[in-house]
Amino acid sequence: MWKSKLITVPGGIRGESRDMKLIELLEILKSRGITKLSGMYGENNINKYIENAVRCHEDSIRWADVPCHKYSLEHEDDHYIIETNGHYIIATHYGNFDMATYGDYDTEEEMRADFDEWQIMKEAKAIADEKVAKGSEMPHAAWVLIAVHELRKCRTEAHAAFEREFACTN
Repeated sequence: MWKSKLITVPGGIRGESRDMKLIELLEILKSRGITKLSGMYGENNINKYIENAVRCHEDSIRWADVPCHKYSLEHEDDHYIIETNGHYIIATHYGNFDMATYGDYDTEEEMRADFDEWQIMKEAKAIADEKVAKGSEMPHAAWVLIAVHELRKCRTEAHAAFEREFACTN
């Protein structure tokens, strides 16, 4: 059974969560006993992740007039945390998509797969909610199953198309 939830943080939007600074989220994981993360190439010690986040924040303050650092400061609160299958994932919201950034997984691949599945389930439930609200005779659970199937199929086809178009070949 797939179990996941958006971690509720005081002050959350719509009673769910609120976007937070990466440093805050890393500290939350550390306070929950997490010591190893995946997501930063060649490093898994959470203290190194925190040091890196602090250093990046300080650099952005120091160089705030440089466009990339200004952007970083304007988007510092674009992170959130989910708990899924007994693991934690810190995700980053970009303009039109979200991406798994760090997690307490052995590999980035496992983290990304769980995050993708979490997104599919979230989208499927929203689709099912909409169908039921419009008066569908099919039960909510049936709509979730249909939506999950279709969303997985669409993601697989989109990934294959991307690989065909942009994949590097040696």
